[in-house]
Amino acid sequence: MLLACGSVTSDPDASGGEADGSTEEPDAAAAPDAAAAPDAAPDPDGSAGLSCEPDEILDCEAGEVVTCGDDGASEERQSCESECHADETRCDDCAPGSVSCKDGAELHCGEDGLIDARDCALGCQDETRCSDIEPSNALGEHLDGAEGEPHLELTEGSTVDTEQGIVVVDGDQVTVESAAVAAPADGVEVRVFMVGSLAVSGEVEVQGEPAVAFVSDGDISVEGHLRVGSSGSGPDGDAAELPDGLFCPTTCVGDPDLGPSCPALGGGGFGTAGGEGGDAGDASGTSGGGVVGNTELVPLRGGGASTSTSGGGAVQLVSRTSITVENGGAVDAGGEGGTSARGGGAGGGILFEAPTVAVTGSGTAVAANGGGGGCRGDVTSSSDDGRIDSQRAAGCASSDGGGGGLGGAGTRDAEDGGNAAGNCESDEPPFHGGGGGGGAGRIRINTSSGNFSEIDGAIVSPEPSIGQIEVR
Repeated sequence: MLLACGSVTSDPDASGGEADGSTEEPDAAAAPDAAAAPDAAPDPDGSAGLSCEPDEILDCEAGEVVTCGDDGASEERQSCESECHADETRCDDCAPGSVSCKDGAELHCGEDGLIDARDCALGCQDETRCSDIEPSNALGEHLDGAEGEPHLELTEGSTVDTEQGIVVVDGDQVTVESAAVAAPADGVEVRVFMVGSLAVSGEVEVQGEPAVAFVSDGDISVEGHLRVGSSGSGPDGDAAELPDGLFCPTTCVGDPDLGPSCPALGGGGFGTAGGEGGDAGDASGTSGGGVVGNTELVPLRGGGASTSTSGGGAVQLVSRTSITVENGGAVDAGGEGGTSARGGGAGGGILFEAPTVAVTGSGTAVAANGGGGGCRGDVTSSSDDGRIDSQRAAGCASSDGGGGGLGGAGTRDAEDGGNAAGNCESDEPPFHGGGGGGGAGRIRINTSSGNFSEIDGAIVSPEPSIGQIEVR
């Protein structure tokens, strides 16, 4: 077979072009470029090819949080009201460090941009903060000082010294911030202790001349026995003294041949008057102390005395949240029982202030009752201190003289001391009158609603006056 080599020419008649012996290439501009891609679709959010879970948080930038769309393949953007918390890819709930108050809650914004909502027991004062208690007796600055202080629990055998501001718990002195408040007119000095919260779980004795106050940033709970003693008693309401030489004269008045006749002293007064002292022979006992102070316990004070028989002390408890006395707990400001021919001391003063106050349960008591009157001679039973219930304290009994009067409690007044049976004209001395009972003290309870009632058999004696707390 014969093969020919050479160029291939086109047929001019077939091509319609010139026969010049060359091969004509097609116009490159007229032919489509098979390698060129169509124009790319716009991708404004950069989500092309995105695959994610719907609502998943993807990013946080420029004050916006970026989330996965409902289709799982697109982005959605939402502007943050505050700032964008990039570390956790979320919007801040608030401006870090800000504080506001809304719908009865104080809203504190942390550095993480999250809200710490704290309920306002007394509602919002304005758009920036909760309302706060304005305690009676000018203790507001001390309540402010309680914020950040630790919890204090007073266990069995604890003591509180109002002279030195010393608190002893389980045999050891514990540090509790305190301040001495000078006595106002018609009031007494007060030692104020500032605590984060307070629990009384055992028998606790308050000692010292000034009254005691606890101001707490949190709850106050009493399930033990807080005994106020005579701290803060007085400054008036004392029973009248016998004239010189008549406390127990060596003879019947006007007859030097007869033996002693001993009249008695009346009881101290406060919320109610003290009973009169009993007569002896031809000498009269003294009158009891009168009603003094006021129902609000402003200024704070305790009960009147009968010579060396002390009236009950004074205590003020203030909490920003609640005060609860329960499970057999007691707050006791009873007056002392009289000895010899002295009357009983009046009950003291108890002031509670908190948004809510509860005194609940059988055996639970808040009491400021008067002590029983004393007596002389052949004493067969001694007088009682003011009781931790609603019963009147018993007076002293004597087989050869007048008995002591009952102390005031509940709604009942103190009794007069008994008169001696003999008289200087017909009987042979000695004659001994009985001391008058101490009057009841005062209890005041202030709450946010202005309402209070003891619950489930609890006792408050004498009957309290009820008020509404002041706010600031």
